[in-house]
Amino acid sequence: MASSKGNLTKIKITEAAKKLFVKKGYSATSIEDIRIRAGVSKGLAYYHFKNKEEIYLFCLKCETRTLVYQWENHISQAKFTATEMLYSLVDYFIPADQNNLIRTIPEFIESTNNKEGERGMVKDLINQVIEPEIEIINHVITEGVIKGEFKRNLATTELATILYSCLTSFNFVLFLGYSEDIVKNLYKQFVETILQGLSN
Repeated sequence: MASSKGNLTKIKITEAAKKLFVKKGYSATSIEDIRIRAGVSKGLAYYHFKNKEEIYLFCLKCETRTLVYQWENHISQAKFTATEMLYSLVDYFIPADQNNLIRTIPEFIESTNNKEGERGMVKDLINQVIEPEIEIINHVITEGVIKGEFKRNLATTELATILYSCLTSFNFVLFLGYSEDIVKNLYKQFVETILQGLSN
């Protein structure tokens, strides 16, 4: 029972933190802001998270888990070709939801890189958030190679990292005010271009 109550408290803190990070930005949000918004005591806040950075990474990790789950559920529904999966990645990496934490990642990296004792947080970000998302793309490319859709001599991990960098950059085009339809059309053109180099 106590554990269940503890989990609910952690969820309350996480949900409050996400809203504040999106609204105010990473740097302008304090752990005090978060605990007041969540309606929990300072002691409870620090019982679940040792600092703001840990809360932020936990929020991002939760979003990544959701993305991975939705993607796996999507591809399990039918037999998609690797090319079809490549096109449909846009629906998972470019969220229509403007309350997404992705936009705050550059600010987080800049903030933590300026602090000697917190550079490990960026490594945690890569391990817990970025690498699982790159692995989704790596799986798509590898499937394409195995099925003969894509060339055999592709360096799949390196290519997945490049595609991830390009794909996530479309989020920032969205945040600049372009409509979701325009951004998705730009991504479609991008895929059409890279397929010329991937296809067998």
